[in-house]
Amino acid sequence: MERTEAHRLPRVVLNERRRRAVKLRLSGTAIAETVAQCELGRSAVIRAKRGYERGGWKAVAVPVVGRPLGSGRQLTAVCIELYSRDYVIELQYITSRCI
Repeated sequence: MERTEAHRLPRVVLNERRRRAVKLRLSGTAIAETVAQCELGRSAVIRAKRGYERGGWKAVAVPVVGRPLGSGRQLTAVCIELYSRDYVIELQYITSRCI
């Protein structure tokens, strides 16, 4: 059986697999069998169950990591105009020196 890479899965699918793994572990299924059925790694199954024990079903979900979308620095229209003006002036200087 070909394993899928969990980090490439959508968060919804991964969370469903983690919930299924916790349900299997709570019903007494062995870790190895749970890993095979849920297509998760051994440590992911253990972390999901520990999360459930500490915080219930909310803690089983994969936490959101990284910066929020659109929170990075962005150039304003004024900055773009200034940078492009500097680039044109620099380009004119270089071409005048080469001719």
